[in-house]
Amino acid sequence: MKNIQKRGDAFRVQIRRVGLPALTGTFDTLKEAQEYRDRLTITLKRANAKDILKADAITLKYAIEQYIEDKRPAASELSTFNVIGKILDHLRLLHLPLSEFDLRKAKECIKVREKWYKRGISEDKRVAPKTVVHFIGHLSKVLDYTIYEENLTIENPMKNIIKPEVKNERDERITNAEIQQIIDALPRVPAYAKMLPKNRRQYYKTEDLKVMPFIINLALNTGLRRGEIIQLKLNDFQLDAENPYLNIRRTISKTKKPRRITLLKAFLPVCRKFVEDKRKICAPNALAVDINEDIITSIYHHAHILAGFEGLRFHDLRHEATSRLVEAGVPIALAMTFTGHKTLQMIDRYTHLEHGSQADAIEKAGL
Repeated sequence: MKNIQKRGDAFRVQIRRVGLPALTGTFDTLKEAQEYRDRLTITLKRANAKDILKADAITLKYAIEQYIEDKRPAASELSTFNVIGKILDHLRLLHLPLSEFDLRKAKECIKVREKWYKRGISEDKRVAPKTVVHFIGHLSKVLDYTIYEENLTIENPMKNIIKPEVKNERDERITNAEIQQIIDALPRVPAYAKMLPKNRRQYYKTEDLKVMPFIINLALNTGLRRGEIIQLKLNDFQLDAENPYLNIRRTISKTKKPRRITLLKAFLPVCRKFVEDKRKICAPNALAVDINEDIITSIYHHAHILAGFEGLRFHDLRHEATSRLVEAGVPIALAMTFTGHKTLQMIDRYTHLEHGSQADAIEKAGL
């Protein structure tokens, strides 16, 4: 009587399979119900056997490569897939068939990712929980996509992984005085970088150091990400418009959605001078800044240490820009169009209003 239930004078058959809707049928006699159940079970087994054979032929390496080729993820995502490939290769799972990738092997991947620091395993350092969650999410997307596209009925073991808790709240705030201290420290960066241990020693071009004050102020006044800044072109700066703005093209936006950023009045003179000077020597569609995003991070990191700070990241400039917008009374929904955040949860972790700002907002609202 398995899969068969008696409902009054009738017999109901119900068969469930992962990835498929429940298959049901109602019959007048038990014999008819049993025959239907047996026929359906045999059909499903045959179909599942084909799926298993197909899943045996598709490796994790193929699934990842096919996903990248079809979806064309952003550069930031490609770095995650690169790490996924290295970890799977380290565990000798890269050429493993999908049919053999189970929960136990998925957990092995997570354990290695927690210890995989920079280019390999470190017993002294652990990556942030958010990094592990990204790893789980990206590998899960690959498996979901392959299972759907290949019409497989196998399970995605990443769905059963318990994700580590991520605390995204950011309480660090940066003042204008601190920003100026970091900018003032930039000329000392080359000498400092040459004094580092051999494996960490770096050398910077003069042009990279000269453009850093503008990049820092641009990030602070627009909330732009590094990857967006380095792809800006001179003709993206619309300085002659009635309300000067910065055009963020879909192709450079992390969210793949175009947006316009109104240039703040305090920043406009600095921005105008930089762009006009650049236009004198470059074509209108030339890059506004010709610098690698990793170089931006590296120079900023050294400068903030020389300025006497610890733990201030370049991305915190985006945090500060967002927080200042909200403190100034810009509605959250409007702030999201400015910064390019996709969800309220994403922007919520950046908007830590000072008590004075909260009081001002309440007073303006008449509450």
